Amino acid sequence: MSKFSLIGVLCWIGGVLTLGFQAISSLMGTDAVWENFTLIETFPPEMVDAIDNMSEGLIQSATDYIITAPLYIILFCAGTVLLVLSSILWRK
Repeated sequence: MSKFSLIGVLCWIGGVLTLGFQAISSLMGTDAVWENFTLIETFPPEMVDAIDNMSEGLIQSATDYIITAPLYIILFCAGTVLLVLSSILWRK
């Protein structure tokens, strides 16, 4: 098993655990509201302001989309990309 495939599988496991934790926490709460974990919650406000103050363009749009996307989706996508990359680079 290559490093890419190992990290890809770990990303998928992290995504499943994050999704499961969110589902359980929404069922355990009194108001039963689904709350997504995002990367923007982990960054300091200065970094978020720096991302918002970037010049308008593809990089700013992509960065803004990534930090506001749910964490489990980011982990699933990163895991899939790494698994595909490991299958392309696999040698016998």
